[in-house]
Amino acid sequence: MPWFIFAFPVIVLPFILWGTMTLPFSKSLRVFLFLLLFGGFLYFMPLGPVYNIGFHVSYELLLVISSITAISIIFVSAHFFHAVVTLPIALLSIFVRPLRKTVKFLFSSKKLSLGILLLSIIGGSWGFYEAAKIPHVNHVDIAIKDLPPELENYTIAHITDTHLGVLFRTEWLKDVVAKVNAQNADMIVHTGDIGDASPSEIKEQLAFLQDLKAPDGVFYAFGNHENYQSLVEWREYYIANNIRYLEDDYVILDSVPLMLSGAVAGRKASPTDFEKIFKGAPDLVRVHLDHFPARAHEAAAYVDLQLSGHTHGGVTFYIAPIVAMANRGFVSGLYKVDDMWLYLGAGTGLWSYTPLRLFVLSEIAILRLVKK
Repeated sequence: MPWFIFAFPVIVLPFILWGTMTLPFSKSLRVFLFLLLFGGFLYFMPLGPVYNIGFHVSYELLLVISSITAISIIFVSAHFFHAVVTLPIALLSIFVRPLRKTVKFLFSSKKLSLGILLLSIIGGSWGFYEAAKIPHVNHVDIAIKDLPPELENYTIAHITDTHLGVLFRTEWLKDVVAKVNAQNADMIVHTGDIGDASPSEIKEQLAFLQDLKAPDGVFYAFGNHENYQSLVEWREYYIANNIRYLEDDYVILDSVPLMLSGAVAGRKASPTDFEKIFKGAPDLVRVHLDHFPARAHEAAAYVDLQLSGHTHGGVTFYIAPIVAMANRGFVSGLYKVDDMWLYLGAGTGLWSYTPLRLFVLSEIAILRLVKK
């Protein structure tokens, strides 16, 4: 596991301590809130992802823990921005005496701390609901140059980042599968991060995922989380269950002149050898599945449309700019990259240990090809 999974709780500790100790409550209640909110962050990192606590508690208790985690994330975020505002004013107050009252208010105001707590409870609860609910359907038209008549109005259902296993379980998945199938898309694709556990641990959910149906088939590409669990085991599971996955190769559909390819699997966005993949390939409309949007610039010379995931749409409105910077400017939606289109899904689910979405909706994308 990366070092920051263990370091992160230490980094956020001062913010939770500051935020709870300035509340207008009794000492015992403040200590209780500190333990509750810090426990939420310990579930986020490292207890949850390292020890898979979610598999060892009842689902009802897991929902409670996840909602506390969402509230804790908002609480820490609010106090981080609080500190960003307060510290420069505190430094300035050394030279400007009238600012000292303002600094005292910002550092120790019980009303301000109570307001942040209430904001965190409301925002975290709403964000948790948005994260856990069944995703909405997002219809997008994609104009392809010289699109053959056979592909006019061809539809692709794109799902990504389902992260099955901990928070997203059987009932959620059954509703998602039913909603995808109801769109009657010509083809269904899943661009990685299928689960937060190995296939042997989430067999029940994976069985329902096989109920996805489309005339031209259902295709998968790998994300980074399959590598965290066991890429070998995922390959074996797909092969044993006749699930079609694409990894550094392509298929040509029988019904329409369309080529579908998939990128190399990996923990990070390592280079894809497009020359190797497409050597000798016919000149058809090309749709490429790559979990990592950061590789879009390399794909642009070879394909017409890349479908990606990984970013979860930025999770919240204030984290989205950071996510974009980490992914070469991409965060969610439709992008033009040279002569290629990139559609970056906001995620059908999201990583179970960040159970929060604020103004970033989960989605099932229905992509319709139209002639440019």
